[in-house]
Amino acid sequence: MAGLAAAALVLAGCISHTSPKTQPTPAPTVADPKLLEAIPLQRGDIITVDLQGTPTLMPQLPPMTLSGEGKINLPYLDASVPTIGYSPHELEDIIRARYVPKYFTHISVTVTPGTR
Repeated sequence: MAGLAAAALVLAGCISHTSPKTQPTPAPTVADPKLLEAIPLQRGDIITVDLQGTPTLMPQLPPMTLSGEGKINLPYLDASVPTIGYSPHELEDIIRARYVPKYFTHISVTVTPGTR
């Protein structure tokens, strides 16, 4: 009888008492724009760089796929810009620092990552 009672106690501990009304909170998707801004860029990512607010017309840049060394070439800059390991926001700051004050007094840089 004692063995049966012990077995009942062990088995009772294995039963989950979750309410069918409670649903687990879904994990945020990588397509969430706020999440994309925090995730460092990596090879294979697609980004769009938008340059605005300059006295001269800047060309519209096509989306770029980060491959190889993960460096991108931008108008007027004599050296490529590294991208791998930086968040889109960090990359905006890096690009802005390459243009101001050497080429422009002000430039607005927006880096938009594609869906990962």
